[in-house]
Amino acid sequence: MIVLFDIMANKNTDNQDLANPSKRGRTGLAESLVSIICYLGAFIAGTLVLKLSKQNAYIRFNAAQSTIFTTAIIVLALGLNIFPVIGSLLSLIVAIGGVGLWVIMIIKAYKHEDFRIPIISYWADKLVEKLDEHEQKKQAEAEAKAAEEDDTIEGDFIEPDDE
Repeated sequence: MIVLFDIMANKNTDNQDLANPSKRGRTGLAESLVSIICYLGAFIAGTLVLKLSKQNAYIRFNAAQSTIFTTAIIVLALGLNIFPVIGSLLSLIVAIGGVGLWVIMIIKAYKHEDFRIPIISYWADKLVEKLDEHEQKKQAEAEAKAAEEDDTIEGDFIEPDDE
């Protein structure tokens, strides 16, 4: 928790990401700070950052990993509760392990280190790829529509003859 308070107070100068303006997103926040927010806000913050952050691969990956990780832990912990006694015990173990891994991810994001959870990171990469493909498709459609409108506008004007 001390690490998080250092970030909020911006007292820690060891983290090069916080001091380096080139490592900031379009909001002006450091990459590591946005990634920490993704992990702290679980799947809600992760989903919002995925929607808003279009170009920063580091932030998008951490947002996707946070979203998938927290969703998986919640579903797994609730799903295990179906089984009366052993399910509750397993659910508790999953929850404790999930919190421990969650803290590690926050610390790694603070240090701007790439931390990949084996299965979760695979799906996070796939999610980011799909979102990127969707964004590129939307952008291409918007450019095509703009070009079509430009052609229509140019075709509407009839140039007078120079007689």
